[in-house]
Amino acid sequence: MPSPFPGMDPYIEHPEVWSDFHGDLAAEIRADLNRVVQPRYVARLVPRVTYELRLFTVEVLETGTLRLVAAIEILSPVNKRPGHEAHEEYLRKRRELLRSGAHLIEIDL
Repeated sequence: MPSPFPGMDPYIEHPEVWSDFHGDLAAEIRADLNRVVQPRYVARLVPRVTYELRLFTVEVLETGTLRLVAAIEILSPVNKRPGHEAHEEYLRKRRELLRSGAHLIEIDL
């Protein structure tokens, strides 16, 4: 049965479910990346706690130097809520990543 909510899944977006889904998706992205980017690069999970949600950024690092090459952000509903402190915090993080010269990939489900 198709979702009665086109473009969103309120069940996955529930905070307790989202955190688990987010972590699993980030782990799968890391595993898939490590199969194709090694030996030159390595992908890792970097945990962060945002407003009682444990979220992850997938970082791709150059092996040897551990220089950040790319960051993959799986956007959380709280990251997209204008005016919310978490939204402002994410925008700051995004600016820092872009200034660093690393690639930024945003996944918005």
